[in-house]
Amino acid sequence: MNNLKQIRSRPAYDSMHRYEQINQFLNASAFFYTIAIGMDSVYTYVSPNYDRNFSFGKGTLRGQHFSVTLHPEDVRICEAVGPQCFQDPGRLFPVTLRKHDGLGGFVTTQWEMQAMLDEQGLPQGISA
Repeated sequence: MNNLKQIRSRPAYDSMHRYEQINQFLNASAFFYTIAIGMDSVYTYVSPNYDRNFSFGKGTLRGQHFSVTLHPEDVRICEAVGPQCFQDPGRLFPVTLRKHDGLGGFVTTQWEMQAMLDEQGLPQGISA
């Protein structure tokens, strides 16, 4: 019990543990989508729920250009907001995007985009 009390009192451990729990929650969620897009505009991470809803049984979207899921007109929104994320990396930027519904139409989705930076503060991509 004493060891558990020591572990719980360490702020860095608590913060990292909460972060891991949140990531596990989002990864397993049947309601939320999480994605990461690299500087080359290619999906570097897609949550299972994102694949379930937008890959339409064609395998994972990881490794594909982000535009494959978007209404063509909405690519411009991402191209405009992406650079803003790197100008203010601590801020979340809300966007509304139309995604293919698999039936020839589109579904409206809402996102918050944020810059992903490495340990040196260099841009790595966008998370949403």
